[in-house]
Amino acid sequence: MQRVIDMDILARYALFGCVLASSLGGIAVCVVGFKYGLAPPAEDDPIELTHRRLFVTHFAHAFAVVAFALTAMLAGTVLMLDRSAAPTAATPRYDVQGVQRRLDGVEALVRQMTDSLDRTIHRFDKIEASEPRR
Repeated sequence: MQRVIDMDILARYALFGCVLASSLGGIAVCVVGFKYGLAPPAEDDPIELTHRRLFVTHFAHAFAVVAFALTAMLAGTVLMLDRSAAPTAATPRYDVQGVQRRLDGVEALVRQMTDSLDRTIHRFDKIEASEPRR
């Protein structure tokens, strides 16, 4: 039981790390997009400003790639921990007799509906046959 609790705590920290890493990567991309926009630098911009803009853009994208890769690794860790921590006794066991009783009940209900429908069709056929045709 202690192993499952430890894995549960580790999975919670990994999930928090997923949220934190993905939000930091998203914020980095958004800040660069907000500061520099999506348009290329103007032709008359000083070369130092263009170099700084390219450096910051490349650095932010590299940071976002690392953050999203960390998110993917942590999510994979959570999935592996969740799968290994799941107790095997929790798998549902089907009560064969219970299922058989339910199926028998459904079968009896369908048989009643079929009999009722047959009687109704037979009545309508009698009524149609007794009415004169016009």
